[in-house]
Amino acid sequence: MGRKRHRLSGEVLKYYRFRHDIFSLFDQGIKLTEEQWYSVTPESVAVTTAIQISERYPLGTIVIDGFGGAGGNTIQFALSEYFEQVYYNDLNHINTELAIHNSKIYDTFEWIQFMTKDFFSLKKDDFQNPDSGCETSDNIVIFASPPWGGPSYTSSDVWDLSTSEPSVFDIVKHCRTITNQICLFLPRTSNLDQISTLVLEGEEVLVDYVFIRGHCKGMLVFLGTMVS
Repeated sequence: MGRKRHRLSGEVLKYYRFRHDIFSLFDQGIKLTEEQWYSVTPESVAVTTAIQISERYPLGTIVIDGFGGAGGNTIQFALSEYFEQVYYNDLNHINTELAIHNSKIYDTFEWIQFMTKDFFSLKKDDFQNPDSGCETSDNIVIFASPPWGGPSYTSSDVWDLSTSEPSVFDIVKHCRTITNQICLFLPRTSNLDQISTLVLEGEEVLVDYVFIRGHCKGMLVFLGTMVS
């Protein structure tokens, strides 16, 4: 039997050897777009993110993955069992379809509510629990990992928060129309001075650098009232 060939571009092929870091169940049939090969959150980072969010925001029973992509973070939110409701959102319907497919491989499909919307159209009413009515801001946590600009983001010594599309500033501003409990996953070189401007008076901010085998993969930024 001949070796199976993978039709990947030269730019993406270098990421293939890390496929089991991205999804441990990759060989079960995980599907990714070319962009997702370098933008999806590695599984161990997604696991850490779910744990950190549950610990920092103990009242958060609803978690929203605002830029869901391939579903890596959303799947781990569902697997963690820390949250009563898990929402996935992405503007791209192809991303949503692949995330649904990938969630089924991890047996989490039934625990996730999938949405395909412009992030800036999301409102608190979208996350209303029919059994208990409209949720309070204390119950909701938004996780946002916006596009970093592809592999070229590493060319900058300091990553400007306005570089992403949409900008981190606009994302946080809209998040605050829903909740002040916000977790961002950003490049490790993100401008800390700019991050400090995202904090409201009397609010806390925590920056946590995340590593895989000694290599920093990015930073988690926690905003709002949290447990230290």
